[in-house]
Amino acid sequence: MILTAVTAAVLAVFQFLLDTALFRLIFQSRAAKAIGVLLVKLLLYGGGFALLFLRFRQYAAGAAVGFGAGFFPAVLVYGLAFAKRGLSAGGRESGRETDEQ
Repeated sequence: MILTAVTAAVLAVFQFLLDTALFRLIFQSRAAKAIGVLLVKLLLYGGGFALLFLRFRQYAAGAAVGFGAGFFPAVLVYGLAFAKRGLSAGGRESGRETDEQ
């Protein structure tokens, strides 16, 4: 059960990174790449749910806890990475605009 929770937490972090990439691509109007990232997310979710509910149904509660618990460390690490650089998501965009002018 612990292995299932840890695996689900790792998948949650990976999903968070895919969300970040997806939102960035959408806001940059790169529809083709955004669709590709979205398809990867859907395949990962579909494969994970199929494997969990068809093969490891007894570990569903541990996987749910692990997936939920993996989200918050991902947000924390992502936020600390920007804080370490002294940037925010909005600050990066505004900094890029001033460099181009």
